[in-house]
Amino acid sequence: MSHELDLIPMLALIAGGLALFLFGLELMTASLKAVAGPGLQAALGKLTAGRFRGLLAGAFVTALLNSSTITTVLMVGFVSAGLMTLSQTVPLIMGANVGSTITAQIIAFNLSAVTPVILAVGFLLRALGWRESLRHLGSMVLGFGLLFLGIQFMGDGTRPLRTFQPFIDIMQDMRNPLVGILLGAIFTAVVQSSAATMAIAIAIASQGLMPLESGIALVFGANVGTCLTALLASIGKSAEALQVGVVHLLFNVFGVVAWVFFIPQLAELVGHISPSAADLQGTARLAAETPRQLANAHTLFSVATTFVLIWFTGPVARLAQAIVPDRGRKAKEDHEPLYLDESALAVPSLGLQRVHLELNRLGAFTLEMVQRVRTVVVEGGKQDLDALVSGTIKSINWNRPSLSTWENCRNWSILKTRVVK
Repeated sequence: MSHELDLIPMLALIAGGLALFLFGLELMTASLKAVAGPGLQAALGKLTAGRFRGLLAGAFVTALLNSSTITTVLMVGFVSAGLMTLSQTVPLIMGANVGSTITAQIIAFNLSAVTPVILAVGFLLRALGWRESLRHLGSMVLGFGLLFLGIQFMGDGTRPLRTFQPFIDIMQDMRNPLVGILLGAIFTAVVQSSAATMAIAIAIASQGLMPLESGIALVFGANVGTCLTALLASIGKSAEALQVGVVHLLFNVFGVVAWVFFIPQLAELVGHISPSAADLQGTARLAAETPRQLANAHTLFSVATTFVLIWFTGPVARLAQAIVPDRGRKAKEDHEPLYLDESALAVPSLGLQRVHLELNRLGAFTLEMVQRVRTVVVEGGKQDLDALVSGTIKSINWNRPSLSTWENCRNWSILKTRVVK
């Protein structure tokens, strides 16, 4: 076997393929969110209706967003704004892990023969669609094609590794699950996408280079590494928001710890339930069977872990609260937005819903101010005017504008005369 490897072309193909995959995933996700915005709101509206409905809602939302990380980050924003409690987010996070397996199942298909057709159809719909819905559909199809084109590039980039003995030895060493879990966690934390880790694992497996046990270890690591983004998103927010990220981490760590000692048994079970290529031998058979087996292993791992832990949502939430004690929610000043959070920008329809809540809150402040003015004008004195002005500034001074208007009203007798007139 050859010990020489032309690294630059190989790395260029892998990096370009990964970029195409991530861009296609982002394009497809954005289009799905635009089309399914109302459905997304309806699903999130069911979160407080019981653990199993919350589980299904979390799976549905994550399948649309193609990312359990985005769903968890949204939950961090909801808890930070006081729209949800920690215990209400636990079933959603568990459902998010189940929903993320849909992406893995999609990318396990070998659609290289029809990828050019998918790209062409998507581009034409996006460019020539006479309705916005058709253009969104075109973007979704185009992103779908770019996703598979990226996997094809990564597969072509890893093909020379078939005859590179050091890499083959590394793949054999990765039968040690701790090595695979560590590599999968680090890579996923860097690219902030467990789907990207799955794509690379499937691209390598499609060349017959990765044993199933090694791929399962990478999948386990990807599930741990994907928790980093939610934890980062919770920095600087309330303790409850940080607890959401901890719940996500605990769920995935519990699942990995429970399964890590049974990777051979999981691989054997997956081998029985996945399509077989018995007419092939050696590397060719490994290349034909392993991609789908990896996707099925990911699904089985997530579903089984969720089925066990869904009965322990309360203890999981309490453990997160013990790890990150709530030292008391710091009340926001009235001039600070309560419901607006950057995490909501990930889904515009939900962001608009947050704006609606914030406007309602501002309207309540305004109504209270008007009602107080009427009372002060009829019955109030200097002390009441002082309280009214101070309260008004506190209520409406969101961006801390200049207070020169109020400073010019220091003379309370002049102010009262003007109000009475």
